[in-house]
Amino acid sequence: MLIVEMVVDAQHYGAFVPMLYDVLIELGVPTEPIRYICRGEAGPDGQLQGHIVINLTVRASATLLGVAAFQELSIETSVANCVQAVTRQALCHVVQDTWEHIQGGRFCLLPRILDLTYVEGATVRVLAADQIAQEEADPCLQFSGRYILAQDRYITAVETENKLYRDLVFTADHVIEME
Repeated sequence: MLIVEMVVDAQHYGAFVPMLYDVLIELGVPTEPIRYICRGEAGPDGQLQGHIVINLTVRASATLLGVAAFQELSIETSVANCVQAVTRQALCHVVQDTWEHIQGGRFCLLPRILDLTYVEGATVRVLAADQIAQEEADPCLQFSGRYILAQDRYITAVETENKLYRDLVFTADHVIEME
């Protein structure tokens, strides 16, 4: 089994990646040095297979003292899923650390979307985001916002169950390899 490590250009995966970059730019965090390091088993076609690990490194903000450098790690079975999972974790991390700075701007719904239910003060944030969605003047946007929030609650529950299952499988595979 040949394990390879490579830098991944996450920008072309979309979804959570541009959202993370937008928040970081708003907070004055340099985005150039953000690195997604992917590690996994090389398959016969040159693509990664099996459990893929991505380590994401983000530097500290030059303008906000509360935004420290951090790393996130995710394990998935595809590079695309791994990029999204680790980016979503990083977005949660940034939002938790910088809520006071982003709560009144265009990212005010992020705390609800990222389901910060286990963070101190999260209930207030969830209610605030739900209230913003309810107060939207355009009924189409109000419905869309409520739909997205409800959909995220479901997706978060599924992701939590899947993560527990993947962790169990990863641990079992690791134990088998050690024997």
